[in-house]
Amino acid sequence: MDELSVIIPRLTASSIVVEVGANNGGHTSLFASVVKRVIAFEAHPSLTGHHVTAFHPNVKWIQKAVSNCVGISRFNISTSDDGSMMNSSSLRDITPHLFPEIKFYPIEVETTTLDNEIVDECIDLIWMDVQGAELEVLQGAAESLKRTKMVSIEFHESQYCGASSAKDVRDLLLPYGFTEIVIAGDRSVFIHD
Repeated sequence: MDELSVIIPRLTASSIVVEVGANNGGHTSLFASVVKRVIAFEAHPSLTGHHVTAFHPNVKWIQKAVSNCVGISRFNISTSDDGSMMNSSSLRDITPHLFPEIKFYPIEVETTTLDNEIVDECIDLIWMDVQGAELEVLQGAAESLKRTKMVSIEFHESQYCGASSAKDVRDLLLPYGFTEIVIAGDRSVFIHD
């Protein structure tokens, strides 16, 4: 079972999806073809989402990192030895010995919270892939989570310094009434009962 087989049947033409860590827009385009609106967040300055929004007018692309505060934060851009962009950029530092072939260089990016960006809207899905900053995203969504039906998270607890633990994320979500469906060792979908 993968997360999309759990998520897609629960989305409708009137659904709103919030995607945190949209990367190159692959999931964004998929969600946009199914739902009413996608609000996609991506901090990497080279990943602007223009190619997605050109084909999907129901996508709002926000060029910010999502965290637990509004401001400016260091964001670590990742590249491989050949200079190509990698999918490991993060507000966190990578655990040094795990991926010696990945190089990081820091930049400053604007940060926001989901509660700051999404006010009074019911959210059918928060889909996130934020490379170790999962807990911070959820901490900045205390009000939004009350209006959210599903949360899909890819965990990176051993790959990044100070990364959110799966236990801490579960402890934050369960009091909101979410039930966890474990998809694989690194991804879970939380469904609000």
